[in-house]
Amino acid sequence: MSWPVKKLGDVLQISRGGSPRPIDNYLTEDESGLNWIKIGDVQVGAKYITQTKEKIRKEGLSKTREVKAGDFLLSNSMSFGRPYITKIDGCIHDGWLALRDKDNIFNTDFLYHVLTSNAVKEQFIKYASGAVVKNLNIDAVSKVVVAVPPLAEQQRIAELLDTADRILKLREQAIAKLDALAQSVFVDMFGDTTKNDRNWKVEKLSSLIKDKDTINYGVIQPGTEYENGVPLIRAGDVGNSNLNLSELKNIDPAIEANYKRSRLNGDEILVSCVGLIGAVMLANKSMKGFNIARAVARISPSSKVNRIYLSEYLKSPKVQRYFINELRTVAQPTLNIKQICETEVICPPIALQNDFAKIINQFDLVRKDYKQSLSKQLTFLRSLQHQSFAMN
Repeated sequence: MSWPVKKLGDVLQISRGGSPRPIDNYLTEDESGLNWIKIGDVQVGAKYITQTKEKIRKEGLSKTREVKAGDFLLSNSMSFGRPYITKIDGCIHDGWLALRDKDNIFNTDFLYHVLTSNAVKEQFIKYASGAVVKNLNIDAVSKVVVAVPPLAEQQRIAELLDTADRILKLREQAIAKLDALAQSVFVDMFGDTTKNDRNWKVEKLSSLIKDKDTINYGVIQPGTEYENGVPLIRAGDVGNSNLNLSELKNIDPAIEANYKRSRLNGDEILVSCVGLIGAVMLANKSMKGFNIARAVARISPSSKVNRIYLSEYLKSPKVQRYFINELRTVAQPTLNIKQICETEVICPPIALQNDFAKIINQFDLVRKDYKQSLSKQLTFLRSLQHQSFAMN
C-alpha cells in the first residue's frame, strides 16, 4: 500500500541552535538555570537526552535556541544526522538542529527509526554541505523526503523495530560479557599481572617471537576499494569486535608485493598503534595472505608462549597502562615498535597457558554462534527498516 511522501520541511519545524558568547559568561550553577545541551551530554548509542552537565543563565535565552521535552535533536556536523529525543527542556548551541512535530503527524518512536534509517542517512549525505567536513543545515534536512503512514501503522512498525532492536542489543551485550569473562578467567588463573603476585618469570616481548622474525609495521599506503586487491587490516579494524573481513579495504597487489615482511600467515597477534592505541586482534587462518597498514604492528609468537595467552595478556590493565604511559605526545600519539618490543610479559608455565587457551577456544565457539545470530538479526532489522520506510 502506498503512503503519502512528505518533505521533512513541510511536516516538521526545523531550527538551528545558537550560543551566547562568550559562553563562560552565561554558565551558572544556579538550579534555576536553563539546561545547556551539548554533544558530550549524550552517551554513545543513546536514544534519549536526560540530563546536562551545565546550565546557562536565563539572560542567554535570546542568543540561543530553546527546546522542549519531546523535541528531536540532530547533530549537524562530524557524526552528523544522529538523532536524539530530548526528555528535558533546555537550550542548544549551533552544533544542533532541533526538529519539532508541531502538528503531531508522527509517532515519536516511528520518527526516531525513520531518522536512523539508511534511506534517510543517504539523503543526509546527499544534501550535506562541505567538501571535507560534511555539515547539515536547515535547508538540507528540509529537503529529505519520508513516507508518512497513518499513526496506527506507525505505532505497529515502531513496536516491531523496537523489538528487533532490543534483541540486537542483547546479542551485543552477550558478546561483550564473553570478552569480560575471558579477562576474569585470566585473573583467576594467573593472578594480578600488575603485581605479578605469583612471581612468574618475566621476559621482554622481543624475546618471545619466532626466530629470524621481527615485530614490524605494515604498508604505508592507505587501503582503497581496489578491485581484486590484497585485503588490508587497518588500525580501526583491529579495534572492531564486529569486523567483517569481506568489507576490508584492499591494496594494489603490485604495492603489496613490496611489503612481504608484514604479510600475514594467519597466526599472528596484531596491535593498533594509532587511534585506539593498544587494541589487540588475533589473526586466524582466514586472514592468511592479508597485509596490515602502517598503523598496525604484527607480532609472531614463538613456541615459548601461547599466542592466545599472549593476546589476552596484552589486553590486561598492566600492559594497556604501559602503552598509554609510553605514548609520545606529538601531532598524533603513536605506539612505536621499540615500545612494543620492550613490553614486559609475565610468563607462567606453558602448560597453564595452554589450559587457558582451551577455555578461550570454547568461549570463541560461543562467541561465533552469538555473532552469527547477531548478523542474522542485523540483516532482519535492515530488511524490516527497508520494507517499513520504502517510498512506493
